[in-house]
Amino acid sequence: MPKLGTSTYKRTALTTAGGQKQGVPAKTVRRAIIVDITIPHDDNLVKAEKEKVSKYLDLAHEITAMWNVESTVIVAIVVSVNGLLTKSFDQHLKKLSLGCWIKGRIQKAVLETAHIVRRFLILKP
Repeated sequence: MPKLGTSTYKRTALTTAGGQKQGVPAKTVRRAIIVDITIPHDDNLVKAEKEKVSKYLDLAHEITAMWNVESTVIVAIVVSVNGLLTKSFDQHLKKLSLGCWIKGRIQKAVLETAHIVRRFLILKP
């Protein structure tokens, strides 16, 4: 489980009516993120993504209540065995603060792993 720290503060500049800047601490938002990575065999990626999100809804509510966070986000990353991605894949990467550069690496890792498994299954004793 991810480790949640205490609330932290950052200073933001606030301009008063007289034009002077004043440092006022602004509270940062505490949130939890549940990440589930799925590699289904079939091509029904949308169905797999919806199943994963619904699977973790109860856990998300419990985490929000128990850990005293403002929200819990469920991120279901779905990549098929053939390397296909869901339409919401880029949005999920943004939620995790990851760049789009990782998309190709994820696809490559899945395809190479599937290739290794296929070669292993073809071997005859």
